[in-house]
Amino acid sequence: LDPIFWTYWENDREAGVTIHWMNERVDAGNIAAQGTLRFERGLPSRQLYMQLAIRGTELLDKVLGQVMSGDVQSQPQDEHLATYESSVGIAHARIPIEHWPAERVWHVLSGLGDQRTGLLADASGQPLAHGEIASFRLSRDVTPGRIVPVTTGYEVHCPDGIVSVNRRSHGRS
Repeated sequence: LDPIFWTYWENDREAGVTIHWMNERVDAGNIAAQGTLRFERGLPSRQLYMQLAIRGTELLDKVLGQVMSGDVQSQPQDEHLATYESSVGIAHARIPIEHWPAERVWHVLSGLGDQRTGLLADASGQPLAHGEIASFRLSRDVTPGRIVPVTTGYEVHCPDGIVSVNRRSHGRS
């Protein structure tokens, strides 16, 4: 389970933290507090994690204050809004560059690339190890789904532009 991965993958514009009262199911107890934050496009996931940790700490402090004062807050979770994604999906995730716009591909690779490589696949479907994401540019001169090797790395062709990806540096898995 990696909610930050899915936040990037699903192209969410906000990330959130929920403090649950514990019950027998994971993330299913009544809600004690919730908070969201907008995050910068392409923000490395480690930075988003730290922002969420700070927000979560603030919320937990609030909840503990309520417990100490005897003013316990609680509301049932709306099961229709709850989502669960398996970590198995992450292992097989490959960005559909032939369908996603260049900005979204750049955002996902920039955000998750600090921890993951192999979100791109070569022509044979094998994971393509890559380094940092350099930039993206809009262009009509593209062949969506194509990855072109260049001196510094790769040019990833999306329907509306190209994402420039650096080669993987040695020692990075």
